[in-house]
Amino acid sequence: MKMSNSRVFNISIKVTADMKSEFHRIASSHGLSVSEWGAIMLTRFRHSYGEDSHTEKIHYFLNQMIEDLEKQDRELKKVIDKP
Repeated sequence: MKMSNSRVFNISIKVTADMKSEFHRIASSHGLSVSEWGAIMLTRFRHSYGEDSHTEKIHYFLNQMIEDLEKQDRELKKVIDKP
């Protein structure tokens, strides 16, 4: 049986709650679903990953560190503010 090129497949990725909200907001601002917006972004940038991947990895790593530190900061403030 021959596979059709028009068949639709699902691709999933893991993102933070903040990223999901941001992606939804961006997609909605263009009248798109997150799936439609994601497909457009993946198609548009599919060949550019290796071009600046080292910088992108560092950026991603630093953003993760910032999120972790902000979370720790919120948790410490809760402890400090307890009566």
